[in-house]
Amino acid sequence: MVCEHVYTPVSENADLRLMSFDVRALECAYEITMVFSDSSIKVNLSIQFARLYANRIKLYRYTPAQPSALQTIAGGIYLTSCITQCVFLSSVKVLTVGTDGYAIVWPLMSESDEEPTSTLGWEHPTRIHQNSSKAMAAYQVVEDAMLVVSGGDDGSLAFLLASTETPSLTVQDHMVYTCPPIVVSRAHSSAVTACAVVVHGARSFILTCGNDEWIRLWEVKILVLHGKLKPSNASGGKHEMEICRLKKVKTSVADVSSMAVLATSEESARVLLCGVGMEVIRLDWEI
Repeated sequence: MVCEHVYTPVSENADLRLMSFDVRALECAYEITMVFSDSSIKVNLSIQFARLYANRIKLYRYTPAQPSALQTIAGGIYLTSCITQCVFLSSVKVLTVGTDGYAIVWPLMSESDEEPTSTLGWEHPTRIHQNSSKAMAAYQVVEDAMLVVSGGDDGSLAFLLASTETPSLTVQDHMVYTCPPIVVSRAHSSAVTACAVVVHGARSFILTCGNDEWIRLWEVKILVLHGKLKPSNASGGKHEMEICRLKKVKTSVADVSSMAVLATSEESARVLLCGVGMEVIRLDWEI
């Protein structure tokens, strides 16, 4: 392993913590968005590497060949709450959730859709938790929509079907999400601290775990036809999402903090849980 680059945040707070990050691969580069405990979010762009910063939200370009590798491109401000989760919705949109329980969208481009904006601003706030989001997982359902799952400190699960299309930045709230967000209250008896998406064929499963040490299995049913979201006649032509609680099993790992899908096969999938110890669970498709 070779250390290629080190980024040192500029902050007067010695306890500044990196809360979450997301990576988007390009042809010969990576875009990395990061959120920090002082309510900042960073995304850079580069020929090989990238990052961005917020509450003070700042956009940097990282070019290894130049003497000044990190170049500040843009900046913005959020509220005083801490941002805890982030995910790329597209090349020009980032979704974040924080301790205030709101999911918000950060446009990364100007209204001309041609260049990065000089001032980053947030929009379309949607309340999905009573307080902090402790875990998040995302999955590209179809080309123009992404499923985002957020686990809250209040024990709830929030399911958002977010649009990844970027026709214009001046869109209405109902165009950000292809259907209204669904919040499952009391999904766990305590904070939801980890979640993972497992896909098998046309079925999408969500595994969640929390401080109650129960692993719960959910299925998300979305109408898809020929790679596109299909509106439901029962909902007046709008897209619909159905959440089904399937099973639960006890884990011997305390304080589960993260999950990762190790492998999937024709018979099953294996998921790693990490906390005070580690454990691998097997998910058989005969559910």
